[in-house]
Amino acid sequence: MASPAATETFAPGVVFDPDEKQLVFHYLIGKLSGNTGEAGFSYIREIDLYQHQPSQIPTLAHESGHKKWYFFSRLCKQGRNFNRQVAGGFWRKTGADSDVNNDSGTPTAKKTVLRYYMKDPITNKAVETRWLMNLYMLIESQPPNPNNEESDMLTPWTLCVVYRSRWAAARSRRNGRNNADNN
Repeated sequence: MASPAATETFAPGVVFDPDEKQLVFHYLIGKLSGNTGEAGFSYIREIDLYQHQPSQIPTLAHESGHKKWYFFSRLCKQGRNFNRQVAGGFWRKTGADSDVNNDSGTPTAKKTVLRYYMKDPITNKAVETRWLMNLYMLIESQPPNPNNEESDMLTPWTLCVVYRSRWAAARSRRNGRNNADNN
């Protein structure tokens, strides 16, 4: 995939920073229903996120005006688990999923927070990085038959917001770890 030129940038002082409900109810539902002609959709690229290391992500995204990058991507479901492997590392859930509710309070989407861990080439141990991702998936678009461990399938589109955590960098410095991907 060619690296997008910053041809579609915002005017100075303007940022693309939709909140959680806008991400789910405007962009993700719009993507799944085919209504992508409206303003803002051109700033969310379609990529196979798990084919790229986090350090490549800023070059693949449109400039949002801040240090967040937005993508539509799909997950590969292998049996009961999602394959979140990336060359040189993997994305791991940081805790329980949270719900994104519609105006009547009904859960419509799940938000999963993931952290990227790179594999140390010498010890092959997982090393925590500063890279985080909020992944949004509609509840009704989750793959059917989660008990079928034989099936490999792609999920419908998910919306991913990738960013770097400042907190993890401070913790890494305190623990004496410093690597290029953590900066």
